[in-house]
Amino acid sequence: MAIYRGYYEGLRNMYPTAISEIVEALSKLVFGLSAAAFIIQSGLKEFAANGTVYGVKQVSEEYAKLATLPYAAAGAIFGVTIGSVIGFIFLFMYHKKNGDGITQEMLHSAPRPLSMNRTTSRLVRTAIPIALGSLAVNLSTLIDSTFLQKRINDIMADHSQTILTMYKDVLPASVIQLNNVPTFLFGCFSNASTLFMLVPAITQAFGVSALPNVTEAWTGGDPKRIKKSIESVLRIVTLITIPAGLGLSVLSTPIASLLYGSNNAPTVIGKILVLLGLGAIFAAMSTPINSMLQAVGRVDLPVKLLVFGLAIKLVLNYTLVGIPEINVMGAGTGTLVCYAFITVFSLFFLCRETKIVPNFIAIFVKPLLASIVCVTAAYFVQKFGAAVISGKLSTCLAIVVACVVYIACMLWFRALHKSDILMLPKGQKIAKILEKHNWIR
Repeated sequence: MAIYRGYYEGLRNMYPTAISEIVEALSKLVFGLSAAAFIIQSGLKEFAANGTVYGVKQVSEEYAKLATLPYAAAGAIFGVTIGSVIGFIFLFMYHKKNGDGITQEMLHSAPRPLSMNRTTSRLVRTAIPIALGSLAVNLSTLIDSTFLQKRINDIMADHSQTILTMYKDVLPASVIQLNNVPTFLFGCFSNASTLFMLVPAITQAFGVSALPNVTEAWTGGDPKRIKKSIESVLRIVTLITIPAGLGLSVLSTPIASLLYGSNNAPTVIGKILVLLGLGAIFAAMSTPINSMLQAVGRVDLPVKLLVFGLAIKLVLNYTLVGIPEINVMGAGTGTLVCYAFITVFSLFFLCRETKIVPNFIAIFVKPLLASIVCVTAAYFVQKFGAAVISGKLSTCLAIVVACVVYIACMLWFRALHKSDILMLPKGQKIAKILEKHNWIR
């Protein structure tokens, strides 16, 4: 599936990737949730009939439901497998039916290719660093899953009272009785990480689409075109990542409560999300910047920076999570510092390699100012709305208000370019209206 997607992306055709991702995600949702729900109901039905869950005796219905959860999680993960298979089948059939758009005339008029050995050698030398660089988020998650529970378990051995006091109103009695506090806190961090991953997932597509354009501009050797390509990617990325990250950070607890419910420790998830929301800005920006470094021939730099960034995260995670008063929050700090380091130095090296200095005020400052205004408005709408209407409804209203205020601020600052608007559906008509009021450049 990745090979098919990469091939079409290299041809600047993002439609197969986009459609296959929707097909894959819907399949994961339908099959994963269905499998999890079926397994839980099956286990509880067995308990009602025999007092066991999948052959293991249980003392109460509450413990029976807890006993079904590992099996339900396995069923949900199997939905991921099914989704991947269906996504691959879609791409396979799409390629069979539509091909790649390369005609025989194009092949005959194309330059003579390199030999198979030279092509393979160049492909391997290029692909391995890019593949390693793409593992940034996954390796970061691996560090969290490896050390987080272990370090919290170490705290519980010597400073359990500190943790129990800190989370006395949050920890369920069953979690304390079963000594599952490390697992519970890791679950809170995982839920916060799921929201954190949403922002990089959006901008990853921009990194993929930027690679062919920046490569072509770099190969052509036109400085103006290189600068325009780099600024275009950075501008679109910051337009999305800065308000999204700040929004997650400022509305962290209300968003956690909206998505996970009041029974799943939204206050703990919210505290972690304050840090991860800020980290999402840097994590989301690092992917397109690294893609542009790869496009200008420095495929080694993203890997080197990744190694240093993960080393920083490893040290911070191990140190900070081991402090009882910080515990799980230390992993959020490690993630924030790791991605901030990678993003800042990636951008520095991109400017150095291309000898291009982007317009940082237009790219970063204007979206930042607009984001501060919009999240401030959202914060007060949510706070005062929760006193009048339900908390969940006020959170939804705050998000809508934030979007409206952000768009208004961006138009007022004239931070949008006509090329940005043209990429939207009905972009030509929207651009004409905005140009008439002098709201875009």
